[in-house]
Amino acid sequence: MKLYRYIFKKDRPEKSTDTEPKCGMIPYIFTDKGLEVLLMIPSDLKFGGSEPQIAKGSRDHLREMPSQTADREAEEELGVTKDDYINGDHIHPNKDTAFIFITFKPVKLKGAKREYDFYLFADMVKSKNPTKKPHYETGKIIWLPINDAINQIKANQRHFLVELKQRIIDDKIEEKIKQLKG
Repeated sequence: MKLYRYIFKKDRPEKSTDTEPKCGMIPYIFTDKGLEVLLMIPSDLKFGGSEPQIAKGSRDHLREMPSQTADREAEEELGVTKDDYINGDHIHPNKDTAFIFITFKPVKLKGAKREYDFYLFADMVKSKNPTKKPHYETGKIIWLPINDAINQIKANQRHFLVELKQRIIDDKIEEKIKQLKG
């Protein structure tokens, strides 16, 4: 499997602006149902609607890298901490890894208030039980088999799940992970 990495080299503004990108994380796991992904349903329609969606948010900290923002949002909105991932710091010692950077360059997503650049990551978790409780913006978290998730997720995020599924099939991640575990 290819290791997809991204280094954020943008000149950092003195203060955060509305043009800052959003960053997201899709935790995934292999179960007897196959590939499953963890999504969230907001507690209030004003937080993004009533459909399952990817945990995402804006960079609140000026020195925060996109992957750090994605991790923070996964912890806040899904309850998934670095301890929940197969490799918590997303630094993998070889090319057969579970960490995937899905977007190679910013993708313009049309949100409720504006279009924004979106950097998206995915990483495999150890179990379906997140370490923490999600915060108030999350009504509930939901594990879905990938095909169900593709059918139920917010329409403007659907193509990301299709791409994640394709990458996992093409790169045979499940088989490589099993081989690494021995």
